[in-house]
Amino acid sequence: MKNKTLKKILAFGIAIVMSFSLTGVFADSTDEVVVAQAVDASYVDFDATYIEIVPFWTHIISTSNLLQDLGGGRLRISGDTSVWSPNRAGLTIELQQNGSTIRTWSAPNNPGFTAINTEHFVARGHQYRLRLTHRALDASGRVLETVVFYSRIVIPL
Repeated sequence: MKNKTLKKILAFGIAIVMSFSLTGVFADSTDEVVVAQAVDASYVDFDATYIEIVPFWTHIISTSNLLQDLGGGRLRISGDTSVWSPNRAGLTIELQQNGSTIRTWSAPNNPGFTAINTEHFVARGHQYRLRLTHRALDASGRVLETVVFYSRIVIPL
């Protein structure tokens, strides 16, 4: 009985030590944060590029997207963005064919919610996907948060 408990505690302790030894996060005097991914705990690249860590979902509540093949080379394209009040929601949808943007739609920056719903004819035999840029803006139009998502890939029949 004691042996099983001791093994569980030891395994848990080793798991914690291993999780902290694989990734290091360090702050310098400028309050910027560098994240160093190391193969083992003995190597940390202190010359790594400094990056800013920004939390997501602080202003944007939810997002959605839909790319649907309606047949005959016709696609249904839709997306929406919801943001916390009193912010304004922004949305841009790019239709990509084989990875390159071929058409762009932008929704007005409405208070709280904005959406795009449209249909578009495309050539068969290509891969299509959407690139959606969801934004939260303040009343003056300053961007508070941006999130980019891609839809699933569709190959029209």
